[in-house]
Amino acid sequence: VAHALVWLSNPQPDDVFLDPFCGSGTIASERAAYDAKRIIACDLSIDAVSVARQNCPSRVEIHNWDCRNLGLGPSEVTKLVTNPPWGTQIGGVEEIPELYLGFLKEARRVLAAHGKIVLLTDQSQAIEDACQRLDLSFRPLHRVSLHGLVPTVYEIG
Repeated sequence: VAHALVWLSNPQPDDVFLDPFCGSGTIASERAAYDAKRIIACDLSIDAVSVARQNCPSRVEIHNWDCRNLGLGPSEVTKLVTNPPWGTQIGGVEEIPELYLGFLKEARRVLAAHGKIVLLTDQSQAIEDACQRLDLSFRPLHRVSLHGLVPTVYEIG
């Protein structure tokens, strides 16, 4: 799944790539299979960051950042690929709409003019509502079966 998400972003050698919910670093590790200007992964959880540092190739920059306050400049990222928390991963579905809104607001700030976001979530209403509130274009690309759930892959931007 991680490699498919990366592939859907159309990797290019001049990409500045970001996964702002990196968890154990799987998506960033898959992106490292392709040339890139920079590969950046971050997570709010220091435990996740520690695991990602063990799992990712050394060329992946790994940071303990909040997805709503990234340590990057405006328009710096060309591709953002991620699997944000959904369901019980963050303690409850009621927290997801605000998390997604804050994340997309910051993603819009760091994403280059022709940048692209590819993400996987089973919280379609939350991601679509956040995109609409921020006037971001989005389209569902694929539905997948994953651990008994059926999340959707979205392209945003």
